[in-house]
Amino acid sequence: MYMPKILRHFPFILLILFFAIQYHFGSFINLDKNLITMEEKSIKVNSTLFNILNFGHKRLLSALTWTKTIMDSDISHDRSANLNSWMFYRINLITTLEPYYYDVYLIGGQYLSIIKDDLKGASIIYDKGIDYFPRDFSLLYNGGFHYLHEVKDLDQATKLYQRLYNLEGSVDRFPLLPSILAKLLSKNINMGSNSIAIEIVTEMLLKIPKDHPLRRHYEKLLAKLTTQK
Repeated sequence: MYMPKILRHFPFILLILFFAIQYHFGSFINLDKNLITMEEKSIKVNSTLFNILNFGHKRLLSALTWTKTIMDSDISHDRSANLNSWMFYRINLITTLEPYYYDVYLIGGQYLSIIKDDLKGASIIYDKGIDYFPRDFSLLYNGGFHYLHEVKDLDQATKLYQRLYNLEGSVDRFPLLPSILAKLLSKNINMGSNSIAIEIVTEMLLKIPKDHPLRRHYEKLLAKLTTQK
């Protein structure tokens, strides 16, 4: 059955039209940029629905959306009714379309956590990224930092730092990792014990030379853990 050329490209034309509207949407209503925030003028798309109705252009759409997100990025802490920022919806959409878009997890997670202060959204993005990249140093490192210092979730922070500790070469890249993990394990009875913390610090002391700048730090930590035993 013959189909006119324009109809064959109709899905692609629709997608380009959608992004053109999204790109210019703010300029149509934004009479005063100081009064209208990105939270108010951004279009929030249902990621599940868009993942179905993408007409096979997932990579193109994810790349376009990520580029637009970077261009629109702001530092405001505005929230919608369910406490997620507009950037979370964009990042969640991108990672639904292209689950292996690594940079979006790493950069997006940090931006949501530290700049946008969207802790719930950042947690979802970090968890999602670590599911797809379970042995990635940077995601485990930043995810652990997020849960420890921003969310104050010691259980999840301990889990991520344990996974990071078990990665080959992680201690060489992050020499304070055994110290952080040992302190978490000694405080968190749900995730570990003081004896495991002592083992980690003792193992670290066996590895580092006597003139290492962190040698004294680990000796003091070991002494403190031993007295708590």
